[in-house]
This record gives sequence, C-alpha cells and structure tokens, in this order.
Amino acid sequence: MKTSLKILILAILVGAFAAGTFASRIAPPQPNPKFHGRMRIVKAAEVQPANHVRQIRFPGVARAVRRAKLSFTLGERLISRPVDVGDHVEEGRIIAVLDDRRIANSVEEVEAALRELDARIDQILTDHTRFESLVETDAVSGVELERIVEKKRVLVASREAAEARLREAKRMLKESILKAPFSATVTEVLIQPGEFATPGAPVVVLSGDGDVEIEVEVPESSILKLSVGNPVTVDLPLAGKTGLKGKIEYLGKTALGPGRLFPVLVKLDNVSDAAPGMTAEVVFQTEEISALSVPLSAVIDPGGQSPALFTVREGKVRKVPVEVGEVVGERVTVKGDLEPNQLVVSGGHLSLLDGDSVEVREDERL
Repeated sequence: MKTSLKILILAILVGAFAAGTFASRIAPPQPNPKFHGRMRIVKAAEVQPANHVRQIRFPGVARAVRRAKLSFTLGERLISRPVDVGDHVEEGRIIAVLDDRRIANSVEEVEAALRELDARIDQILTDHTRFESLVETDAVSGVELERIVEKKRVLVASREAAEARLREAKRMLKESILKAPFSATVTEVLIQPGEFATPGAPVVVLSGDGDVEIEVEVPESSILKLSVGNPVTVDLPLAGKTGLKGKIEYLGKTALGPGRLFPVLVKLDNVSDAAPGMTAEVVFQTEEISALSVPLSAVIDPGGQSPALFTVREGKVRKVPVEVGEVVGERVTVKGDLEPNQLVVSGGHLSLLDGDSVEVREDERL
C-alpha cells in the first residue's frame, strides 16, 4: 500500500512538471517595454550646421628679425677679431680688422700727389697773372697766354681726379674695419686672425636684439588660405610656453623646392617670451568651414574603420556611413548623406538594424 502511494505521488509531480514545461513553451513571451514587436524606442537629435575654424600646425625655429652676415669688400689678411661666439656687441663695436698697410700707403701716395698738384697749380696761377700783364704790354704773344690757361685747366682736372682717388682710398681704409650695424649677439665666426679674408665671404654672423620671428614652410594647399596680418598662435614646447600671440608678416610667392613648400614668416607680439634658436610650433587659424554636426552619442564606432549613424524618417531608420571630423563641444562634425535638421538616433541604437521601425521619445531613459 505504501509503495502504491509513493508511485501515485511521483506520477502527480511528474505530470505537474510536464504541464508547466508545456505551458511555458506555448505561452507568448512578455514584451520588453522598450520594444513593440520590432518597434524600438529611441532618442533622436537634429543634424545641425556647424561653422568652425580649423587649426593647422607647422614646426619652425625662432630667429631674430635683424640678422647679418658681415663681410669685407676687399681682400686682405685678418689681423684682429675681438669677438667670439656668444659675445653680445653694441652698435658700432669693432668686430674685425684687416691689415690696412697697403691701403694706408695708397692714401699717403695720393695725398702726396695732391700736394704736388697744389704747388704746380699755385705756380701756374702766378704765371697766368704775370703773362696777362706781359700780353697787355706786348712783351709776349697771346699764344703763350693761351698755353698757360690750358696748362692750368689740365692741372685743375688732375687735382679733381686725385681727390676722387683719395676719397676712394679713404673709403677702402674705412672698409678694412668691420663694425656691428646694430646691437646683437655673435652666433658664428667663420675666419680666424691670420687668415686671408676674401671679398664678400662672411666673417661673423650676428643675431640682433629685439623683435623675433619664426619661419615655417607650408604646402600649397595651406598657403592659399593664409593672408598677411592674420593672427596666429605660437607654442614653444621645449621652453614650456604655449599660446603666444603673433601675426603673419610675409607669405612666400615661390616654393622652396620640389615639395611645393612655401615660406611663411610669423612675428611674435611679445619678444620677451622667445629667444632666437628656440623650437616653435605655429598654429594657423584657417577660414571657417561649413559642415554638419551631430551629438557624439549618435555616431556608431566613431574611431573604427566604418563609422556610421542612423537617420530617422517616417518612423524607420536608415544606416548612413559617415566620415568623422573635429569635435566641437559635445558634438562632432560629420560628412555623409545628411541634411540639416534631419533626425538621427542619439540613444537606444544598440542592436538597431537598418530598416527597423522606431518610436522617438524625448523623455525615455535608454
């Protein structure tokens, strides 16, 4: 009797379990409150026009606006160079001196020639006065007087030529000494005392005090977007200075090489912030570019290979590939098959498929 009772209870339990399992299989699942069949509840936002200023950076090196490579105009042996690299020189200080003995001798020679000519001119003037008196008394003929006048004319012309030679000799004597044209720092010396200085060959390189500029090279695509006077920002990364203000002073009209790079000069507003030789980065602000922007949350896989977003139209979504641009606040610029004021899914697009039906709710937490 006990065994039959146990079998009956076991049969009842097995039947109840089977009935529950069958009922669970045929019973419809409870709908997810966020799905209505394939109807999805999403958030949406509008595509908006975005005008922004694009920044482009180029490396460069700071340098003094006033620079000079000093050289002699004549060739002689260098006998003195009282400056060296790193020395600061004031305007007018002697930088280098040539052996001037040959030029000094030329000056003395011309001065002696002038003294001789002056003596001869004095004598001819006396003769001229005397011959005029003799002509009046018919003691000499007028032909003799004309010879005296002509000789005086030749001597005066010779003296003028000698004066010109003396001026040139003195100029050359002055050119044998190099002086600093402005206050500066010596950055390079290219010839030592005792060596022969070739005319026009640099002897000393100077970097002037005062204004500092930065030269950068930009491609053809960028040079067309820049104008003289445009404000720029300059960073000195190794010196730990950022956001220095400046402006474009010069735009090159000819490329420097086959790479189609054009020189651009930038002048800093505050010269105390930079020193010649510092590494710099110039940030140019290009003109405003018209673009479209969407919330950052609307872009699927923004850093991946195939970023996209979902547009919403008449309750259905369409997946649109986009090209992601610059971040502007909480939005990002995008390029793709989009129009201003168009709705895009900004929330709830997890597992969303192209062509799904959606319901847009602004207050739904997704």
